[in-house]
Amino acid sequence: MNLEDLDYISSAGLRTLRFVDFVKYIHTIEIEPGTLPSAKDLYLDNLELAKEYMTDEQYKTLRFYLEQIPEDHHVVHGDLHMKNVMLVNDEPMLIDMDSLCLGHPIFDLAATIRFLYIIGMSRSVKADVGDGDKGERFIKHGQEALTKLLEEVDGLYFTID
Repeated sequence: MNLEDLDYISSAGLRTLRFVDFVKYIHTIEIEPGTLPSAKDLYLDNLELAKEYMTDEQYKTLRFYLEQIPEDHHVVHGDLHMKNVMLVNDEPMLIDMDSLCLGHPIFDLAATIRFLYIIGMSRSVKADVGDGDKGERFIKHGQEALTKLLEEVDGLYFTID
């Protein structure tokens, strides 16, 4: 699927498409090893810091899967989500570049998922304060919307040329 193939898209859908298209472009950029920190090493370091908050089995499982991610030399933002991409003169621009590194694009996709999860959790907590049934409905619909957005981003990332 190409962006040009789509006849009609809502403004939210268009923003999602532009975000995914821009992210895919960023992930085509290769750089010399050693120029930037390794995303994989950063994730493994963070896992060590979080080790005390998980069981031994959880730690070993996460470490195993992180170690399976192949070494890669593509640009990875490190904290990639929709709030770190701004439009300047109608062109997307990355901000918050202090976590820029190199590695497999899966690390940016993980950051996007983490961001959506945190947003969903924070909205769930806010909705749960004092409004009973309305809060429960908001949580349910908020989680459904976030799940749909995540599926949309995931589907577009792997299908847009």
